[in-house]
Amino acid sequence: MFCISFSSADSSIKTEQPYRLDTVAKSKSFSVGPSDIKTAESILQFYKELRGGFINHHQLQQTYKDVGKKANFRPFKIWLSKLSQIERLNSPTSAIEYCKKLENKEFGPSVESKLNKQLIQTCHRYTLDLITKNIKKTKSLASNIKSYIDNHFTYFLSSANKRDFYRFIDKISSVESVHHDLSNLFSQQIIDLNLEIDNSLLSRIQIGPELTRFIQLKGIVSDETRKIFYHEVKDLIAQIYSHFEEGEKDITEEIGNLLIFVNSNKKYLPLQLTHERLLSLGRFLSRNKRYKDAQKVFTFNMNEAQEDLKQEATFQHLWTYLNDKEYNDAHKFVIQHDLLTNFSYLEPRLQFWIAFNIMKNGDNSSAISYYKKIIKANPLSYYAIMANKNIGKIKNVPHTKSNYYLEQLSENANGIVLSEKEMTEDTIHSLVRLKIWGMLDNRSFIQAEYDGLVHSKKQALVKKNFALDESFLRPNLSLLSSALLQESNNYLAAFRIIYNEFDGGYLNLSRTVLSQLFPRPFLAKIRDIASEQVDPIILLSLIRQESGFNPEARSRVGARGLMQLMPSTARTIRKKVTTDSLNNPTLNIKIGSKYFEYLYSKYEGNLVYTLSSYNAGESRVDRWRRQYFTSDSILHNIENIPFDETRKYVKLIFRNIFFYKMMHEDLKMVDSSKSNQLFDIALGFKR
Repeated sequence: MFCISFSSADSSIKTEQPYRLDTVAKSKSFSVGPSDIKTAESILQFYKELRGGFINHHQLQQTYKDVGKKANFRPFKIWLSKLSQIERLNSPTSAIEYCKKLENKEFGPSVESKLNKQLIQTCHRYTLDLITKNIKKTKSLASNIKSYIDNHFTYFLSSANKRDFYRFIDKISSVESVHHDLSNLFSQQIIDLNLEIDNSLLSRIQIGPELTRFIQLKGIVSDETRKIFYHEVKDLIAQIYSHFEEGEKDITEEIGNLLIFVNSNKKYLPLQLTHERLLSLGRFLSRNKRYKDAQKVFTFNMNEAQEDLKQEATFQHLWTYLNDKEYNDAHKFVIQHDLLTNFSYLEPRLQFWIAFNIMKNGDNSSAISYYKKIIKANPLSYYAIMANKNIGKIKNVPHTKSNYYLEQLSENANGIVLSEKEMTEDTIHSLVRLKIWGMLDNRSFIQAEYDGLVHSKKQALVKKNFALDESFLRPNLSLLSSALLQESNNYLAAFRIIYNEFDGGYLNLSRTVLSQLFPRPFLAKIRDIASEQVDPIILLSLIRQESGFNPEARSRVGARGLMQLMPSTARTIRKKVTTDSLNNPTLNIKIGSKYFEYLYSKYEGNLVYTLSSYNAGESRVDRWRRQYFTSDSILHNIENIPFDETRKYVKLIFRNIFFYKMMHEDLKMVDSSKSNQLFDIALGFKR
């Protein structure tokens, strides 16, 4: 164990044995009963209908009754009470005043803030309905109503409120004089604020001379025009693919014409989509070893695309040299584009391959320095793990003796020194709600509760007589929140909290953090079920990636359960299995492990092929083996997986394997000198 000291002006507390995280998370103070779940479900159902645009009076009363005197749900009782007040508003003036009162409430990020935003939206919706009735009755636009609409114009144009606002305009358009006045008002706002023109709004208002001139000067392009030009880009790219497949050698001129067309018509194109299409074309050319043509496309994107796509294009351009083992040309490219100067701003993949190229050019000392920067900046990434591996290769020692991760792990960081005994009632209530939202898998309310916890003042979170160094507070709350979410079996939500806190610099790399990111539910079951042919940690790592340990996970295409089995695939292993039965963890692992073992055997223990096939299908992988997996380097072949999803999937499972092996001595981390092995799991490319 470890020692953490914290002090106040008149006292010093020393904790020789910090609280165990799992012990605190299992405390009775955070227990959840069936009635809590029922109340939360009632709240969520009502909230969903409220977002749909109306208050169901009966359900409001029922939800208020369900909340009752439950202390855990006190903020929701206040929220429901205010909704009842909105229901009773009967004039535009009273509604405008009530909305203003709600807008003047100041909340930090919290569940209260989320609920107040919903109150404000509902209030404005009711206000517009009352204004509509008033206009139809009086055939005029009162000055306070005109001022209200003027002051809230940009609010009404936000994505969350457009529907209500457009419905309001449609309803009052029959009152011609009012519609004319509002059209002038909206036109002036558009001009004064230099707003991007919403075609849906333009179709609903009267367009006068001033707005017409504004539209002409701004050079507004209609959605239909963008579709026409984008369709032409797609046609030009399709022709290039077609001519290539037909064996047409001279596609270079067609590529040049495509880039000229895009450059000449930027104004009329959806640029993000266009540059994504160009990147796909460039990757296709690169995979088929048309490196010069690919470089033209990537250079164009490097100069013209948005930042995220620029970095992707930069990597792909560099990759044309690395894939061809032209390391000197790769070095010239790195220097030409100042990539070493801007190294810290690059994404981890680009950083890794720059460091790799430095290593290939013989500068091992600099390569190690850059590899360490990758690990320090993004220690949880696949590329940091590969950087760690290459440091060991340069030093010519096995990972167990040279593991930069083990050197950097802070055993003393982020220990739990906060239990329910030191927390205020409101803190406990919020953590209980967080756990409940986790059980119901409501991501929005999980985030709201968590934001409220980490942005609250210390005095609101812990009891007055508890002297706690405030720097410990947020790390403790994030770890405890993660543990409670894992108690609710919502591992994905728990992972999100840890990743966000880690990326934000609030958590350090420690065994406590890694234990939250790489838990081992179902490992005992996997060991009981799986054959000796496959290391159980591979299946555990796969399950973490496929379903986040959720037995009821279901993909968009219908894959089910822990190992995300398609029912048709499952029936190749067990003919009479039903779709719903795949949610049974034991059955899912039995069938999934059998299918995985079949693939593992088919590909002679090659984990890259096996994982790729599990994700993308056997026929695709068999084709990729012939076309793209042509390097002797495992790293290069993984990078050449053509599907983004499959490529990321394989890398993330390798990452999971690494951390499970590193964190748990009983899993025996061994890295042999063979280039095609990683942590005692064979990865050889046998062609």
